[in-house]
Amino acid sequence: MPRSQFTLGRLMIGVTVLCATLGLMAKFPESAADAMWGVVLRLPAIAIALWAMVVSHNRGRTLKILAVGFAAGLVLMPLEIFFFEGGPPGFWQSFSFNIFHYTLPATLAMGVAAAVDSWLESKRRRPPNEG
Repeated sequence: MPRSQFTLGRLMIGVTVLCATLGLMAKFPESAADAMWGVVLRLPAIAIALWAMVVSHNRGRTLKILAVGFAAGLVLMPLEIFFFEGGPPGFWQSFSFNIFHYTLPATLAMGVAAAVDSWLESKRRRPPNEG
């Protein structure tokens, strides 16, 4: 595995992106909070994707399989989330609703896709049985 070289340019880009992000969060706190919840709800799926990409040797195929799994999870979400009616729910009711209707289907489908990819890769590497 090649070792990445430290450069001053990469450091400056990282610091610039961090400062711009923090500046936007200070200027638009409500939008930043909404974006943060969007990321938090997808953290399990992101963690599964990162794990699968680290252990995979064919990252292009793995990324395609994970994208299909994530899309399938989004399609399989119950249609009731598009027709959620009623008064404004409390924080925990809204949080549990988001977890069970947005995060869970996509994360489970992505986990199944990662398991299928891992199985396909192990099957490809396994030597044939010698009779």
